[in-house]
Amino acid sequence: MALLRAGPHESPAVLRGQTGPDRDRRLYRTRDNSSRARSFIKELTDKCAGLADMPLGYAIVPRYEAKGIRRCVHDNYQIFYHIDGDLVLVVRVLHGARDYEALL
Repeated sequence: MALLRAGPHESPAVLRGQTGPDRDRRLYRTRDNSSRARSFIKELTDKCAGLADMPLGYAIVPRYEAKGIRRCVHDNYQIFYHIDGDLVLVVRVLHGARDYEALL
């Protein structure tokens, strides 16, 4: 798990490690174009860290109100997160074509 801080006074954003098929797909893409893969991972990481600046800025995902799961979009990817006190916890980052309901 990585702790990301947007700035000295903002709440941190937390990214949890990912395993399984999603990780395998990510590794495959890295072989295709490692430079773009690295820059895209940086973009996603920056977007996740930016959630700490305004964590309530994105709507709660319908059917996940009880868990407080929110979603923001970057390119073709959806970033799912929830707020836990002063932390923003990134739960999953999924391609928009994936069935997120089966994976959350």
